[in-house]
Order: sequence, then C-alpha cells, then structure tokens
Amino acid sequence: MQQTLGVSFKPYKDNLFNDSALVMPTPSENTVANQTTATALANGWCWHIPLTNRIGNGYVYSSDFVTKDQAEIEFRQHLGMLDNEQTCRHLPMKVGCLEQHWRGNCLAIGLSQGFIEPLEATALHLVQICIELFIIKYEQGNFSNQHQAEYNNKISERFERVRDYIVAHYKLNTRQDSDYWRANRDNGVLSDSLSQLLDVWYKREDLEAEITRQDLSTHFNAESWHCLLAGYGAFPALADKQPGKGDLYQEQGVQKFIQGCGLNFSSHQHNLETLRATSKQALI
Repeated sequence: MQQTLGVSFKPYKDNLFNDSALVMPTPSENTVANQTTATALANGWCWHIPLTNRIGNGYVYSSDFVTKDQAEIEFRQHLGMLDNEQTCRHLPMKVGCLEQHWRGNCLAIGLSQGFIEPLEATALHLVQICIELFIIKYEQGNFSNQHQAEYNNKISERFERVRDYIVAHYKLNTRQDSDYWRANRDNGVLSDSLSQLLDVWYKREDLEAEITRQDLSTHFNAESWHCLLAGYGAFPALADKQPGKGDLYQEQGVQKFIQGCGLNFSSHQHNLETLRATSKQALI
C-alpha cells in the first residue's frame, strides 16, 4: 500500500506518544487472576496478562522520554527480575493509519493498514469491522470500487475515534512523577470530537446526547465514556446543593455489595480447572 501504491501514512505521534514496547513472559502463578492489569510506569504503562501456562508482560513506552536500555531496566524492576538473564524482546510501534485503506484492487487489513497502541486492545475489533464493512460496500457496488471513497472515510473515522478514546486516558492523568505524564496531561493536540466530549462532561451536560449528535456510539458508547471519565475521577465541580460528598459508590457501599454478590459464584481458578478437566475427558 505505501510502497507500490504510494498511499500516505498518517501518524498519531502528536497525541499518542508511545512508539516502543518491551515484551517478556514470566512463570504462571498458582492462582490465575481473572483480569488483565495495566500499571502506569514512569514513561508509559505495563500490561500483566495471566494465563494458565505463563504470564504475559509488556511495557509500552515513548522513546522520546527514555532510552531503550533505561526502559528495560525500569521494566525489569517492575517485574522484580532485574538480575534475571531472560531476554526481553524490543518492539517498535508505528502508531497511526493509512490515508486510504482500500486502493485500487488492494485492501489493507490489520497491521498493514495501521496500529493504535494496545491500551484498549482494539486491534482485532478494527480488523473485524474493516472486513465486514468491505463485504457490505463491495456487494453494494456490484463487486466494484464504487463505494471505495465512502469505505475509506468510514474506516479512517473509526481509527480516529478509537485514538480519541485512548488519548483521553493520557490527557486526564494526574501524575506528577515524570516528564512523560506531565507532557501527556499538558498536550493540547486534541480532535474537535474529543474536545467537545470533554467540554460537555465538565459542564455537566448530557454526554449521551453529545455522543448521539456526533454519531459516536459505534466506536465507544456513553457507558464506555462514563467508565473512563469516572474511573479517572475526572468529575465536574459538585453542584451547590449536592448531598453528601458526591461519591455514591462509597456512600452507598457498592463495593461491599458487589463483593457479597461474588460469594454466589465459584472462583475463576475453579472454573479453569473444571474446564481443563472437561476438555481432557472430551478428548478421551
């Protein structure tokens, strides 16, 4: 696409700083956790993915703020494996997307069309959307490139709105421990779409109505944005006559309620062991 057909690549470097990753597995734990954990480090973030046979670990960072060797030391310190001789894999990341995803008789899918850093793990979703929409538009055009421009516009819009959601994770941070996090918070390069969403939120207006107005629900809906914004504690100022402290989660004991509900279910570890035993029995 880029070399033979000359399609331009649109980088997202101005508001997604991360361009590198480190990857290193560690041994599995006796009890497998039921969630992936993302942890902020000084110059990016680290993933921790528990599997039955190993733990997948990775550090996504910006080479503008830390060297390759410094990032590896930070990563190993985080894992408690500073003296371990296991090799880290260093991976470059080219974050952005093609200006055109369908050109001539060629369709770019997956890494050939672009990449958005894996903080929200959107890559497979974008692949699925691109394939489904291509099938629809190709059939509508009687198996021609009649709807090529429309397809390209829709897919580029998809990539940019996913980018906005991830940019918000960095823009809303309140960390003071490194130049990296301060630069992300101070970065003013935001799309009009993201700027309008944040403006509506901080003015205590109807976020769902704004998402509908922008036709964004096919990207991330109101529930996703509420989880992100509330999860960051990025709340607008309390109303003058706000009862309590404005945190119903704490005031109504929601965490205790959820923990009580969890007692009604078997553990993640038990379910994995049951599934493994069932699978072995099926093979016999």
